[in-house]
Amino acid sequence: MFYRYGRNHRKFITWRRRGGSGSPAGLCEMYTFVNRDESSSVYGAVAELLVARGDWRGLPRDSARFHLMLGERNKLPFGRLGHEPGLVQLVNYYRGSGSICRKTSMVRTVRSYSAAAGSNPFLWMPPSFVVCPSRFLAEDDGKAARGRLGLKPRRKDERSEFRAAAAGGNGRGNDSVWIAKASAGAKGEDILISSDCEALLEFVDRGKQSHVLQKYIEDPLLLTGSRKFDMRMWVLLDHQYSIWLFREGVLRTSSDPYDPNDLQDLTSHLTNHCLQNPPSSALLFVALLGCNPLRPTSTPCSTYEGSPLCKLRQI
Repeated sequence: MFYRYGRNHRKFITWRRRGGSGSPAGLCEMYTFVNRDESSSVYGAVAELLVARGDWRGLPRDSARFHLMLGERNKLPFGRLGHEPGLVQLVNYYRGSGSICRKTSMVRTVRSYSAAAGSNPFLWMPPSFVVCPSRFLAEDDGKAARGRLGLKPRRKDERSEFRAAAAGGNGRGNDSVWIAKASAGAKGEDILISSDCEALLEFVDRGKQSHVLQKYIEDPLLLTGSRKFDMRMWVLLDHQYSIWLFREGVLRTSSDPYDPNDLQDLTSHLTNHCLQNPPSSALLFVALLGCNPLRPTSTPCSTYEGSPLCKLRQI
């Protein structure tokens, strides 16, 4: 995501000499950027690509005047942006993007949108419930304990609703299976798949953050070899709320065949690269499309094995 901050319409650009020519044609625009998360390999690679273009140069991370700021959303000083006269500044996260980037917030956002639109939220996602560690919700806990989870005093979670939903299954096979995922978890960490309702709640209670308890997909679409997969696509939302879809995507796969009878084998049920068996690493990533520049979602699709890309554009 990129958002634009600026005080007026006057463009502030530095210039550099191209090819040593002294004529006006020998000048090209020069842009500047700062990287607020220098430990990130992703932003490090982006910085190298920008510099290699020849019309970008990096500045110290705390510089005030720049055209582009890169960094994780919890490390970006949004309040400092847009105050430099004559300078339009871009940043790679929308302020408040955590409402769709954190699992618990995403569940609440989809529910809120669905309620406003008069639609069923479970058309967009499996039945999902937000559950917090019980020690942060007890009546004798102080405000500070709840504050660490971003909770308001006396706020209740949805464990009772989860118990009711879990009891509604037939108790046989995958129809009773649920998955617990930490709100800020990554790389396959803090995940439990189980058909035991109380075991899932105990797992959450032992944790340090809120979790989403979500209905597990009973009959997943599998690749040849009975392996699970997911498609990861890159989307750009610009300051005018136009959506751009990058034509190259990634398909991640599990390294072991899907086994609904063994819920403890995470390499069978999850596609996170960090969890997979090294001998199968060559099977983990499959490019879906050739490299092409960003194109707007209105561009007709003619590749991507027929319908998948068209379906993504419709969504």
